[in-house]
Amino acid sequence: MGLLALHRLAFASVDKRDFLKMASLARWVDFSPGEVIVKKGQQISDAMVLISGEIEAVLGGKTVLAYRPRQLIGNVSAYSCLASPAEHSEGG
Repeated sequence: MGLLALHRLAFASVDKRDFLKMASLARWVDFSPGEVIVKKGQQISDAMVLISGEIEAVLGGKTVLAYRPRQLIGNVSAYSCLASPAEHSEGG
């Protein structure tokens, strides 16, 4: 997916120039189905946006939230360097 498609998908309210500055700091990561992205109790220091596929947040062995493209992964604690309350993994 190109940067302009990502801008349209998740950051349409952000000025394109500001978005391009922000995107220059980003890294793109692909995960395999079932792969754990964030473990419960792990600190999240990166802002993560799902581009495609589905990610599940699991707490106590149960899916508590399914993320879809355009959604920010985690909660406010993720962006204040606090521990994640749930485990996040790539769906199948």
